[in-house]
Amino acid sequence: MQPIGSFEERRFSGKWHDASVNDDSQLLHYLESSEHGVLLEFTTEYALDIAGTPVMLGRAEYRFMQVKLAGRDAQAGVIRLAPGSNARFEARLVSVPERINLDGTTEWVPVAMLEPHRGRWVAQTGTTILLSGESFNEVTAGTRALGQLATVWRVPESREEAEMLPAIGR
Repeated sequence: MQPIGSFEERRFSGKWHDASVNDDSQLLHYLESSEHGVLLEFTTEYALDIAGTPVMLGRAEYRFMQVKLAGRDAQAGVIRLAPGSNARFEARLVSVPERINLDGTTEWVPVAMLEPHRGRWVAQTGTTILLSGESFNEVTAGTRALGQLATVWRVPESREEAEMLPAIGR
């Protein structure tokens, strides 16, 4: 059995090369007056581009370690940013989109979250995968041991398999 953390706890980091933000006079002042750049923190929607398809994962808190002014387009209402000598960023996913039914089940789970579990059984509560395993019995036993209420289901191995399965409500 493979325990899985909540998507809300996911942190990631990387390097960035350019960005644009809404025009803000206070931010512009800081950028213009700082020789070495500024630390920039903000919250925005986060999406992954998987094979050309954007997958909305929710809101993320970002921290750009060193931001410099690359330019301003007052007509478009944006400030263009470039990294200073430190192009590193950190982000933390703080919420994920979901539609909750009256019975508490969720209608939406990010494809990226399910990808590692193709062909496996999972215990899901909301948009959190509690654990996964090779069999229904393994996962239900693990779910009972956690004392959690969850939906247990098998993630299809492929898109073709998913499309062959019967669907309710279509």
